[in-house]
Amino acid sequence: MILSVFISVLFTSFLSGILCMGGGLILMGIFSILFPITSAMIIHAVTQMASNSSRAYLFRKDIQYKVFIPHLIGSLFSLAIFSSIYFLPSKEFVLIALGLSPLLGFAFGEKLKFDILKKSNAFLCGVLVMATQIMAGASGPILDVFYLNSDLNKQQVIATKSFTQSFSHLLKLAYYGSLLLSSTKISVEFSWYIFPIAIFTALLGTRLGKMFLDKLSEQQFRKYGKSFAIGIGLFYFSKGVVGFM
Repeated sequence: MILSVFISVLFTSFLSGILCMGGGLILMGIFSILFPITSAMIIHAVTQMASNSSRAYLFRKDIQYKVFIPHLIGSLFSLAIFSSIYFLPSKEFVLIALGLSPLLGFAFGEKLKFDILKKSNAFLCGVLVMATQIMAGASGPILDVFYLNSDLNKQQVIATKSFTQSFSHLLKLAYYGSLLLSSTKISVEFSWYIFPIAIFTALLGTRLGKMFLDKLSEQQFRKYGKSFAIGIGLFYFSKGVVGFM
């Protein structure tokens, strides 16, 4: 189990360090298969907080801070709604939601013409990303919809996405942590020492990914990430549908 977590976190953090896309999606799918959903959400949140915050630090000079406040307000709005209904997804629901997020994101992203640099769009991004985080655990492809039509370069995209996602995963951790503490029906099914291992591996993968980022052109950065995310989405969607049958 520990070896599976180590390899998964290293690979996905490395991938996110290069493309800032697909890593969290893959990791959430793996964790949802290895662990019960609440446990998977908590481990994923801690791991992605470490990965995203370290990436944001590495690219701190490129963060577009004006995006953060409206994005955070939108996230808190969405969090309040889900907290009021005590939402807890099934494993199959999570896999289907993970699969649909890149498919819907790329299908409508270019048509909707969202721009993360607009305050209203940043607020809506926070609402949708937080909702997707709670329902599926990962929200990268939905987040990307708001960056496709912006004038940000690849370093600014990675820096700003990583900064905002650090807080999104913190809110997701608070949400599922509160569910765990408030319900006797939900139990922890992992050893706590998995966290330092996952955090260290996430930091290592992020560092390795940054070494390869500069070798990608802007066109390759967008093209490869999109193709990879769609392929993963189709795989998870089909696995979730089979699980329901």
